[in-house]
Amino acid sequence: MKRVHDLRAPLKASELAEDAPNVRHHLLSIAKHAFQDQRVGPERWEPILRFVEEAERPEDEIGLVQHLQNETERGRNIDEGDIEAVFELIDRTSRDLRSLLQERVQPGVARDDEWAEVEAGLEEYISSQTQETKTARMAKVTEFVEQNPGLYIQKLHNRLRKDASFRISYSGLLNYVNELEEHGEVLTVGGPKGHPRFCFPHPSKIDRTSYFGRKYPVSGTIEEDVTSYFEWRSVFASAYVVNPQFDPLVLVMPDGVDLHQSERVEGFGKLESISWIEDKLPLRDGPPDGINELVLPELLHGENGEGIEIPETFQASLGYREGPTQ
Repeated sequence: MKRVHDLRAPLKASELAEDAPNVRHHLLSIAKHAFQDQRVGPERWEPILRFVEEAERPEDEIGLVQHLQNETERGRNIDEGDIEAVFELIDRTSRDLRSLLQERVQPGVARDDEWAEVEAGLEEYISSQTQETKTARMAKVTEFVEQNPGLYIQKLHNRLRKDASFRISYSGLLNYVNELEEHGEVLTVGGPKGHPRFCFPHPSKIDRTSYFGRKYPVSGTIEEDVTSYFEWRSVFASAYVVNPQFDPLVLVMPDGVDLHQSERVEGFGKLESISWIEDKLPLRDGPPDGINELVLPELLHGENGEGIEIPETFQASLGYREGPTQ
C-alpha cells in the first residue's frame, strides 16, 4: 500500500502538513458535538477524508473515515473509540508528512487545551474496555464470525453493536480482525481497490462438512481444469481445482468464464459436497484427486484484484436453494 513517502511533490506534502491543524480542528468540532449527543452532518467529515486520501493513507485508514461519514449520514451516534482513532490517524499522518519533509518533530509536545477536553470525554470509554479482557473480546468476535461467515467488516460491526453487553468501536473491531487474521483464527477476502473485506473463520480451524450450504472463502491458485470429469447435462459450466494454503476444492464456474492454471483467485461462495451436484453434473470417474467439496462462487476476483462476473442466476441454474443441506 502507498504511504505518504510515495507522494511525488514535496510541495504537496508541505501543504498537507500545514493543513493538519485545521483538519484536527474539524475533528475536534465533531467530537464536541458527538459527546453532547448533537447530530453531526456528513459534510463535516469531508476535510478529514480529503486529508487522508491526499496523504495516500492505507485503505483501512481511509475506510475508517468513510465509514464514520456514512454513519453520520444515517443519523447514528459516533463511538468515542472511533473519534480517538481518527485523532491518532491525523497526528500520525502529520508526523509522517513532516518526516518526509525532513523536519524535526519534538516528541512529547503538549496538546492544546481543547484536546485535553476531548481526552476527558474519552476517559470513560477507555476505562470501560478494562471490564473485559482483550482475549475474551477477541474470542467473542471469532465466535460471531464462525456463526455468521461472510459478513464484511462494516456489517459485522453493525451486528455486534446490537449486543448492548459488547461495546466495540469500528476501529477497535478492525484491529481485532487484523490481529485474528495474523494469528490464523479468521480469514478475510476482498479489500483491494476499495472492495469490502469479508470475514470467515479460518478453514484450518473448522470442519468443512459443518459449513455445507453456507458461505465459504476461496483464496488460492488454479491448479487444474477438471471440467471433463463431469457429464454436463441440463447446465453448462466449467470446473477447476483450487489449491489454497489449506485443502484443495473444486470451483464451479459459469459457462464462458475461463480460468488459467496458476491464476490466483480470491472470493467466496456456497460450499457443498461433490455428491450434492451429481444429479446435475454426474461424475465420470469419481471425484478429481479425491476432492469431496466444491464451491459455487458469489464473488470472485482474479489477478490484480479484477472482478470476475458471476451472474446472479448462476447458483439457481444448478438447482441451488438457500440454506444448509445437512
